[in-house]
Order: sequence, then structure tokens, then C-alpha cells
Amino acid sequence: MLRKLKWICFGLLLLLIMILCLQNLTTIQLHFLFTKVELPQAIVILLVLLIGFAMGILASTLWKYRAWRARAQQEKLQQQKKQQETNKESTT
Repeated sequence: MLRKLKWICFGLLLLLIMILCLQNLTTIQLHFLFTKVELPQAIVILLVLLIGFAMGILASTLWKYRAWRARAQQEKLQQQKKQQETNKESTT
């Protein structure tokens, strides 16, 4: 059920993006650093959306990596603690 809802929301968002792009076909002049580029406004909108999407994926990946790393470090500390407890028991 949740998966269907996710796909429905994704489809609606895609439809809204398509409508937005189709309504903004006028050519605009884009100034970037030392260059001027004339592009349809729809292309600029799509580029900005793609850049935002890529940044979101990158942020999500980094967040998951940090969580995985923290979990691995915590497990390592727990193993070391168990090892120390075993060493104390064997010496006494």
C-alpha cells in the first residue's frame, strides 16, 4: 500500500514538472561566470531540478554511510569490551 502511494506521488510530481516545463518554453539569457547562454526556461528548470535531485541522493548516501560507520565503530567497541572482560576472567 505504501509503495503504491509512493509511486502515485512520484507520478503526480513528474506530471507537475512536465506541466511547469511546458508552460515555460520562452528563451531566457543565463549568465554564468563569464559566459552568456540562451536556453529555454524549461531546460533551466529541468537542470536545476536534476542538480537538486543529485544533491539529495548524495546527502542521503553520506548520511547512510555515516550511520553505518558509527554502527560499525560501536560494534567494534563492544567487541573490545567483551575481549577485555574475557581476558580479566581468564587471568583471575
